Amino acid sequence: MPKLDLTISDFSAMLDHMNMAMIKLNQDGEILSATSNLGQILSIDNKTDLPEDIYQLTEILTPSDFVYVKLSLDGALKQKNKFDMAFGLAAEQVSEYNLRLVIEPTGEDSFDGYVHRIAHPDTETIAFYNSERRFRNFIENMPNAISYKNVDRKFVTTNKHWNKIFNPKNLPTLGKTVHEFIDAPQADQIFQEEEKIIQTGESIEYEANVRLQDGSVVTTMTQRFPLRDMQGAIVGIGSIHTDMSKHNAVARELNQAKEAAEIANRSKSEFLANMSHELRTPLNAIIGFSEILQNELFGPMGVPSYKEYVDDINDGARHLLEILNDILDMSKVEAGEYHLEEEMFEAHVEVERCLRFIKERAAKNGLTVNLVEIDRDPILNADRRVFKQILLNILSNAVKFTESGGTITIRLREDIDGCLEISVADTGIGIAEEDIPIVLQPFGQADTSLTRHVEGTGLGLSLVQRFMNLHQGKLHLESVISEGTTVYVTFPKDRWSWDIEELMSRNNFEATNI
Repeated sequence: MPKLDLTISDFSAMLDHMNMAMIKLNQDGEILSATSNLGQILSIDNKTDLPEDIYQLTEILTPSDFVYVKLSLDGALKQKNKFDMAFGLAAEQVSEYNLRLVIEPTGEDSFDGYVHRIAHPDTETIAFYNSERRFRNFIENMPNAISYKNVDRKFVTTNKHWNKIFNPKNLPTLGKTVHEFIDAPQADQIFQEEEKIIQTGESIEYEANVRLQDGSVVTTMTQRFPLRDMQGAIVGIGSIHTDMSKHNAVARELNQAKEAAEIANRSKSEFLANMSHELRTPLNAIIGFSEILQNELFGPMGVPSYKEYVDDINDGARHLLEILNDILDMSKVEAGEYHLEEEMFEAHVEVERCLRFIKERAAKNGLTVNLVEIDRDPILNADRRVFKQILLNILSNAVKFTESGGTITIRLREDIDGCLEISVADTGIGIAEEDIPIVLQPFGQADTSLTRHVEGTGLGLSLVQRFMNLHQGKLHLESVISEGTTVYVTFPKDRWSWDIEELMSRNNFEATNI
């Protein structure tokens, strides 16, 4: 057995040969003792400059502001875990990691550690800690304010954007609490939030107006979350703050613009509604008097040309009245003042009534109109007058844009989703695919030579779409130039049924008139 008679000087010589300094510290990080070669390992000549605690030691190493360095070290001491990390010396501007700091718990309140000079750090170590450096650079330059605190809720690190918002005087933040940067009542609330995060391990997110120490207020979207060590223990709290001031200013401007647009739209709708009312009275008079002249109630006119002029006056007045009615309806819908008077009725019967209105005009234009027969009549819960207006607008378009010899076909059926679908297909001039969104807009018309000769405002389909929206339904167009157009209106399945009793039960109706 060898003799165990190594002296302290022998041990020191061995440590010098190994380029390693031993240290002992307590749970607060104070360096209680160190071997005499600590200064040599750290390249410090003056013993009075030696660090007194482990946190001062990390400050002379590079990079001293790693995201998790101080936090991990603080967590290791409080949780009594091992700490192991590689660095370089800041004073030597070392680009490689040639120092390794290791600390391990040895007792209730004591730790042993060593600082080791690494002659040739391995590639894996260099790559790992270079990635840490890049990550820190990423955090530092993020446009969000980021901070890290230990479990005592004292700051370990903050990035430059955090200082820009909360610490414009750039005061030291290490070891400080939020009370030194934010107004006391809110700082107390933050303390409570962070205590809950430590206890539960859950993250929180909220927007708040933060009053700073100088009295200014900053609106931030804040996310707070627990930070854990390799063993999963919570060692701190991370916070990410997004300055919402510019975002909220833009939102306010957009809201103001939206309100101004709504006011302008309401003014337009009110103007159109008033004008429509004012014009309808004289138009009804013109229509009435022209009908008297057409029927020659007070005797013959004598000159045949006069009767032709009266017919033109009557047709023009009726056309203008239709346009004004469309404008008035559109104004009411856009102003949110159009209310449906819902009732149950047989959809097929109302479709046939609409066809009687347009059949004479269709026959005059040389068109054939077909209604595809069905076995049962669907019962619809809707506004009967609006339903007829929807169909008349679609049918009128089909008659207007279908040339002589063409065909218009109307079909009612249940689609694959259980909705009631009514389609009107014509063999007319058609609409280009890119023009379909245009014709669905108020006053929108496809600008082609085929349509310029047709009178109208372009409100028909736009009004149909809005009426269908009021019924929670849909409008859909399919069209091919020179081949024709099919317009589909679809009512949701809770608005119709083949059986009236089933529809009444579904809508909690006690009685109905059909």
